[in-house]
Amino acid sequence: MTFGTESVAQQHSDQDLTAEPPTGEMPADEASTAPAPGPAAAVIPGPDAILRQLEARREMGLIADADVVAELLLHPDDHGAVDGFGAYLLPSEWARVRELWMVSQQFHVVDDFVRQRRLDEVFGGVWMDWTDGVARVAFKEDAELHMAELRALFPYPERLTVVIAEHSLTELIAVQQELVSQLDDLQAEGIDVATSSIDEVAGRVDVRVSVLTDAAATELARRLGADRIRVEQGPLLSTWSRS
Repeated sequence: MTFGTESVAQQHSDQDLTAEPPTGEMPADEASTAPAPGPAAAVIPGPDAILRQLEARREMGLIADADVVAELLLHPDDHGAVDGFGAYLLPSEWARVRELWMVSQQFHVVDDFVRQRRLDEVFGGVWMDWTDGVARVAFKEDAELHMAELRALFPYPERLTVVIAEHSLTELIAVQQELVSQLDDLQAEGIDVATSSIDEVAGRVDVRVSVLTDAAATELARRLGADRIRVEQGPLLSTWSRS
């Protein structure tokens, strides 16, 4: 069994392909470390290739349309497309995703701030909202006060926005650890937990079971707290978290 503590990427709505890249420049020393796009070679858009592209685009908050993807795969040169972050992107899309990726690489500043201020009990996480182009930081208490301090330290203060957290990451980690400690008892009751992960966006621990029944969901909620977990069937899906 595999148990991780990654956050699950938020589901995003579609975005205009022609949207202009955001204004604002990243520091020169940081821009040099950003990944460079590769050449986008024309490929036959089979079902698997299109699905992979669609998944990558959804995770980046870009328009996820099969016809658009097929066109970019077939005729990348006609649109100036580049191969970056697991998808064929238009120049405006590449500029936007690249900048937001650079913002996400500074999340360690948030982590350091939380540790130094001893805010573990109120910190609910930080994640990139790829659709809105902002980094959301969650606190249970005194959120605006903490955000004001954090903006003075973060390299991209205009990209930060505050969220009120229902649970802290410390609480959710404790829930996940409690789940691990009960795996044998759960299995004895016929509840086979496949994986778990912490979803910072939803403020829940995602629990995936091999066979989901009402009885299994009820028992997990009783043991771990209905407001702290989300129970689903199947293996944990691959996600793009934080970065």
